[in-house]
Amino acid sequence: MTVKIKQCDLSISNRCMMRCKMCDIWKRNTDLHDPYRLTVDEYKKIFCELRQHANNPFSLTFGGGEPLLRTDLLDIIKIGASLGFKTHFSTNGYLIDETMAMRISDSGVSFIGISIDSLDSSIHDSLRGREGCWEKAMNAVTLLKKHCSKETQVNILTIIMGKNIEGIIDLTNW
Repeated sequence: MTVKIKQCDLSISNRCMMRCKMCDIWKRNTDLHDPYRLTVDEYKKIFCELRQHANNPFSLTFGGGEPLLRTDLLDIIKIGASLGFKTHFSTNGYLIDETMAMRISDSGVSFIGISIDSLDSSIHDSLRGREGCWEKAMNAVTLLKKHCSKETQVNILTIIMGKNIEGIIDLTNW
């Protein structure tokens, strides 16, 4: 009996610019000199081999740290999308400006999750450990909705904690 796989989750970056209360990746930030970090060509080879064993629809999920700190992320996503894979990544939105939103749209990504933990900027910024990150995340949502096609899902990802629990219903309704 042959088993066909449907999803592959990839840790693409071990760096982040946030200092989130719920994560300690920022304490390590080891990605830059990681001898095991794959190149774009290595990802292409893996994806081509994976295509032979994958059911449709098949999903590639890119996570980390902050995936957009990897400057070749969108090239890697483009390869996966060109092979017919659904592609996903989550981001804190901090690096998404107008140009980045257009590049993300051009990559063929299927799903983007933006981390927003509260509609109250001070709560979000406190949980993420960086002042001004709520404003950047909200702007990222606006820019992605402006530039991405209707086929690209832009969603909000929230970690429910004691500090933000009272605003979760309002965030959900938003």
